[in-house]
Amino acid sequence: MVFWLENSGGCNAHDVTVNVTTDDDYANVVSGQCSFGNIPIGDSASNIVSPVLIKCPASTFNGRVVGLTAEIRTSDGARTQLPIAVSVGATGSTDPIGPESYGYYMYDDIDTAYAPHPIYQWAEIVPSLGGSGIRLIFPLNYDDNSVLVTLPFDLVYYGIHYPKIVVSLNGFVTPDTTRIDMGGHFYHNFYNWPIPDPGNARAQISAFWDDIAYTIDGNVYGVYTWSDSVEQRYVVEWYHMYHRNTNAVETFEIIIDDPTYHPTMTGDAEITYLYNTILNNDIDENYSTIGFEDYSQETGIQYEYDNLYAPGAPVLTNGRAIKITTNTGRGGVKGHVELSNGGHNGGVTVSSSTGQRRISSEAGDYWIKDIPPGTVDILASIDGYFPGLISGVNVNADASTPTINFNLVQIQIPGNLVASDSFPNLVEVQWDSVSSIDLIGYNLYRSRWQDGGFEKLNEFPLQATHCVDMSVQDSTNYWYYVTAVYARVQWHGESFASNKDAGGVNSEVGISDGPAIPRKFFLSQNYPNPFNPTTTIVYGLPKAANVHLDIYNLLGQRVTTLINEYQKAGYNRIIWDGKDQAGNGVSSGVYFYRIEAGNFNESKKMLMLK
Repeated sequence: MVFWLENSGGCNAHDVTVNVTTDDDYANVVSGQCSFGNIPIGDSASNIVSPVLIKCPASTFNGRVVGLTAEIRTSDGARTQLPIAVSVGATGSTDPIGPESYGYYMYDDIDTAYAPHPIYQWAEIVPSLGGSGIRLIFPLNYDDNSVLVTLPFDLVYYGIHYPKIVVSLNGFVTPDTTRIDMGGHFYHNFYNWPIPDPGNARAQISAFWDDIAYTIDGNVYGVYTWSDSVEQRYVVEWYHMYHRNTNAVETFEIIIDDPTYHPTMTGDAEITYLYNTILNNDIDENYSTIGFEDYSQETGIQYEYDNLYAPGAPVLTNGRAIKITTNTGRGGVKGHVELSNGGHNGGVTVSSSTGQRRISSEAGDYWIKDIPPGTVDILASIDGYFPGLISGVNVNADASTPTINFNLVQIQIPGNLVASDSFPNLVEVQWDSVSSIDLIGYNLYRSRWQDGGFEKLNEFPLQATHCVDMSVQDSTNYWYYVTAVYARVQWHGESFASNKDAGGVNSEVGISDGPAIPRKFFLSQNYPNPFNPTTTIVYGLPKAANVHLDIYNLLGQRVTTLINEYQKAGYNRIIWDGKDQAGNGVSSGVYFYRIEAGNFNESKKMLMLK
């Protein structure tokens, strides 16, 4: 994925980065961060050299839409988030449509490569044709009207239980039983619109939404309903309806399955559209609308509108079957994550060992919906907390395993960070240690600003609880904070930031009163490292002591002695020029430097590169 960023603002954008994340079950961000450097006003930049890489399993449906979030930041602290939708592969006529954000798909009868695809099996319920249905009586007239019916079981739709639905003459049903029009009857809008749309009935389920009606000839035409106690389903049939504009005859039905007997991964009812006799030719009024939407009218799937079909949707014809379901042949895991600090529980990544993942909601709930059947491990992780792992979770096809819950404990944060501001050419930073068997060290961050633009100074985790920053470039005050770094098998994490403190070189401002004498003996990593030909070594003495500082090669042979004298307490530095005791330059390679001061001794490694 390649981004093109243009700076059309009023100031230059410094050190711009983009970080791409996803909570989609099917997507895994392999390489999600890219840098654009500085972008001047009116200029642009791209990451065409280092594109963002997104990986999806081979089993991903063609045309499946993956939701991503791109966070754009500058070192000045500005940031924004952009939602991105990416289609995986190309959808063919034998592929399903979806999913939308809840997880619904629409399968048709030619999607035979997918287990949930429907088979056209017409359920005749009209009594004159041998059925057992009941003809609905619509008030006022036989056109543009609707009637409320009570279901034999709850319609579970988008996770909500509805005991009643409104049946419209115009080819749709809806559980929106509260919207009454100016005529005093339920919503019956005959002029069809796209789906989803706020102008529709809420939670509208549209098998063939159009301006259709029936005649009273023979008193048999109209809309029928039937509760099938054998197959555990509810059938609504529009029989011999005609177009007001074209006089075409339409016969179709909606079948709602009882989810108690026909389970789905989310517990929602499966809904099937069947078309016995259909002619979609209403050119004057947007043809028809086929699809569905949720109660908020913010999500749904449009199969067809105004004779325009979604990718993967074959043309409507006699004998067509379309099923709405959350089933995919895979299973799900759902539960709750509780963070130990209380308050919000959102932002936790919960992932399965098969690669699917979700981000917990603000309340802490999560639901992974596309896990292959079998036994999996579920991991919950977020920065600042120890992860949680539950092994051996059983996942069944088209079902969700519930109550896989986690309680995550916050990682201990280093405290009492202090940065000095009274030494030439360096800033000493010290902090309190933390105690954990999982601790592998500390990361130190620095910025010119208190509230943003921090960069990590160390390449590898620091082992000591102090660091001498010799890379400061001027007398400007710098801000610092430190984190603790932890690791377990197949996991690593970082604590939240410590307190921030400002330090500087020969600063007269005195933002931080760094100690003039170190609190304990220390030997810092040389800087620069690798080096050629010189490098600086800094060490600290909390009290006066005899000091020996020697350089050794890999064989343990002493190369030279840099210091052998009694020194007062304080901070000290010495430069090694890369020469041995005889004044000859040493060859490239690994060397060790060792200090002995009183009872303190320590060694560190450095690399000479020529």
